[in-house]
Amino acid sequence: MYWEQALSTIAIIISTLLTFGLAVYTFRRRHAVGALYFSLVMLLVSFWALIKTIVLLYDNPLLTGWIDRFHYISLALIPPVWLAFTLVYSGRGHLVRRWYWLTSLIIPAATIVIALFNPGQLMFQANSGWGPWGWVHLSYSYLLMFSGLILLTILVIRSRNLYRSQGILILFGAFVPLIFNLLFTLRVLPSSRQDYMPAAFAISGLALAGGLFRFRLFDLAPIARDSIVEGLDDSIVVIDRQGFVVDVNASATNLLGKPAHQVVGMHYNEVFAGFKELVDRFKHATSAIAEVKLPIKDTERWYELNISPLASKSGSSLQPVGRLILLHDISERKYLEELDSRRLRELEVLRAAIGDISSLLDLGKLEDIIVARGVELLSASFGRLALLDESTQDLEIVSCHNEPVATCGDRIKPGEGSIGLVALNHQSLLVEQEELWHGTAPGGESFSGHASVIYTPLLMQSKLLGVLAIGGNPEKRPFSTHDIHLAEMFAQQAAIALQNALLFSAMERMATTDTVTGVCNRRSFMERAQMEYERSRRHRKPLSVILFDIDWFKQINDEHGHSVGDLVLKRIIAITQEVFRIYDIIGRYGGDEFVVLLPETQLEQARMAAERLRSRIEAAEMPYEGGGIRVTISAGVAELGDLSARLDMFISKADEAMYRAKASGRNCVAL
Repeated sequence: MYWEQALSTIAIIISTLLTFGLAVYTFRRRHAVGALYFSLVMLLVSFWALIKTIVLLYDNPLLTGWIDRFHYISLALIPPVWLAFTLVYSGRGHLVRRWYWLTSLIIPAATIVIALFNPGQLMFQANSGWGPWGWVHLSYSYLLMFSGLILLTILVIRSRNLYRSQGILILFGAFVPLIFNLLFTLRVLPSSRQDYMPAAFAISGLALAGGLFRFRLFDLAPIARDSIVEGLDDSIVVIDRQGFVVDVNASATNLLGKPAHQVVGMHYNEVFAGFKELVDRFKHATSAIAEVKLPIKDTERWYELNISPLASKSGSSLQPVGRLILLHDISERKYLEELDSRRLRELEVLRAAIGDISSLLDLGKLEDIIVARGVELLSASFGRLALLDESTQDLEIVSCHNEPVATCGDRIKPGEGSIGLVALNHQSLLVEQEELWHGTAPGGESFSGHASVIYTPLLMQSKLLGVLAIGGNPEKRPFSTHDIHLAEMFAQQAAIALQNALLFSAMERMATTDTVTGVCNRRSFMERAQMEYERSRRHRKPLSVILFDIDWFKQINDEHGHSVGDLVLKRIIAITQEVFRIYDIIGRYGGDEFVVLLPETQLEQARMAAERLRSRIEAAEMPYEGGGIRVTISAGVAELGDLSARLDMFISKADEAMYRAKASGRNCVAL
């Protein structure tokens, strides 16, 4: 019997070393699925085998009997740790939490305490059978071990190819020690000092060791199909060679709007009936990658379509068995791409618009370009620009672009309607449905029809210059907060351009008009008169000129002051503008002398006009704070008779006639 004892000892030592080696190897790969718990199982088996080795090597019954009790630590802990491993390895790791250990270790803890300190009648009967607690321990251990085997069996059935081989190896490794233990418990194996379980675990370890190095068990841990395919956000449809659907995942059923049991078995033409363009384009494709837009419910979404061939190995060749269709939702990516493209276009349009308006000083042209470029920038349909009239503090609509209703020239008070409200608050306003907005003014200020409008104030250092309104159809081009921000950026540049144009216009007026009366100054009058003079000579048209001054004007300044004198000048020019035509050119020639150029007017007609002016002024009272003044004028009239004469000579003739009027007693007209 010595050789049998020696072989048993060698087998247990090998089992100890092998299971310990497996424990160390898998612990190093503990981050792989289930590896940590498998390492702990092997460590417990190694400890069990180590205890049995010590018992075999020592021939002291008292000592070995006490040491042998420690193998119950492994015997009690292996089942719950084994079940934890099978739960994690089969994709149910979420069940292994604190509550699992608190409940599953109650009986093993009691078994360890009883086995170490009071094995007595609770664990074993006098006839070497199991005691009451021994049967509790045995039943509980088999329950956990068989539960793990059931999980592995389900895993093997569901797995394919490499994963199935892994599952079979683990299943075999679990069955071997369990069968040995069952045979030992049922007394089929002979009862002796020899414990067959470490040897059984050694056989199991050899099978698992082969799997570790051949199939890399913990590098390629199987996960159930539900965890992979059903967990994917991508839609997957598998069709056979005849075009019938053989498998779909949950995302695909959501996309198709049909449950899986209805889709499987249908022809793909029926399944994708709602996507006719997709079917027509790819019905013969065995392999394809493309981006497609599909109508989903009430909207359209972008998908990346990937069609891959499926093949099965037959002998030494691969035979096609079907196609796999994968649809990956890229709507968000396409939206971001379109958004980036739109932002680039907007920045380009904004840059071009700023370039157009920044160099333009013609106020009239600038007003039109600001509205046109604003409409283009927001991809809108129409717009209008209202500028502040500082004299009345009203806003006047000065420019309209593609307006459905002619509103140019309308005046709006601050606080009235949407434009007035923006002017009052100095804040942008988005009206999503103009015709329903309660703030619309009744005087034609609102856009007609179904319009969404962005109103933006034009501010220059908190000073209001005007309001820019850009509108469009909300169904075709709904505005957003980004559009408001874009309109505000454009409005800032538009305000700067307007301010420059207004300053330029003011400087131009200062350079060309008389600051007191508002008519042309002498230089401006002479420039305009020269053009009219040359036109009349070229076309041989009549041209007359009237030169007049105010009688005793110096006396008015001396007696009443220059402020009253200025009021008199303004009143006389107002009467002059009423008497003469709009295209007649009026200018201040110097001091209290004024000149009027009358195109296409003969001498007698000019004389009559001068006489009307004289009589109107004589009859008018010039009011001021201290009362009223009556003044008269003396006027000279001349006609361009000699076509070779210069302009200054022509005006000099009127000047001479004016002095003749003065010499004749003033308050008269002379030729």
